[in-house]
Amino acid sequence: MTKNCWNSQALAEISCYLAFAGAMLYLVRSGRYLSYVTPKLAPYLCFSAAVMVVWALSSLGRMFRIQYRKHIAHCFVLAIPLLLLLLPHDTVGLRDISDSAGLLNGSMVSGAAGGGGGIPATGSPIPSNQEDTEAEGPAQAEASADGYTTLDAYGAPLELHGYNSRQQTITVSNEEFYDWLCVFYTDIEQLEGFQVTMTGQVYKNTPVMADNEFVPARLVMACCVADLSPCGLFCTYGNVSELESDSWVTVTGILYGEQYKGQEEPRLRVTSVVPAKPIEGYIFPYS
Repeated sequence: MTKNCWNSQALAEISCYLAFAGAMLYLVRSGRYLSYVTPKLAPYLCFSAAVMVVWALSSLGRMFRIQYRKHIAHCFVLAIPLLLLLLPHDTVGLRDISDSAGLLNGSMVSGAAGGGGGIPATGSPIPSNQEDTEAEGPAQAEASADGYTTLDAYGAPLELHGYNSRQQTITVSNEEFYDWLCVFYTDIEQLEGFQVTMTGQVYKNTPVMADNEFVPARLVMACCVADLSPCGLFCTYGNVSELESDSWVTVTGILYGEQYKGQEEPRLRVTSVVPAKPIEGYIFPYS
């Protein structure tokens, strides 16, 4: 078969379709898509890949159809975004977020007022684990942690970990950062006085913060990378000036409530700050 029998336009279109489909599947399989969108959008990416494969198959019939005027400029509509997606790059950090994004707090986190988008947490200790600790020896009981029940974004029961009612401590894990933050806003009266340990990036020097305040923040993604916003608890600390912005730290402090614009907000009175390893990825509250 001679070279002239090939339809170069159809070949270019099929190549772009299949390359785009392969890229979508690669991003989903490798987890790299989480740098751009939330986990709940993975099925849509797979559907997009399937559509591209169908388009490629439907274009096969044109491969050997002679076409004298060929146009391939429209292929760049897929080729350029594909190239940008696959190029190596770092994830977005706090330093990349505009100050106009603001800090997610108050009703924006808890959903307690104003129709915000947070998790409506109605927490309470899980009694079964507490009974188990009472049956154990004193040393075992001191080391054992209770559970803490709340509701997830869809109203289903959710058990949080790291809660110890005997020692009055809460250790916030990376996976439950946002869930615990919501509990702090809705159940501050019940949890006031607890010692809380959490990890985040130093977020400070904003117009709403005093000189002795900072936030161990994490970036929250509701839909895509364009809506990334920092969230976390305000912390009062005497040596804020010694903390480097955007550095990762593990903060331990005593939880207390403070009135702000007519609403009691949780805060930490910091007792220790230690360097921490960076945590990859974002927080996805609705996935």
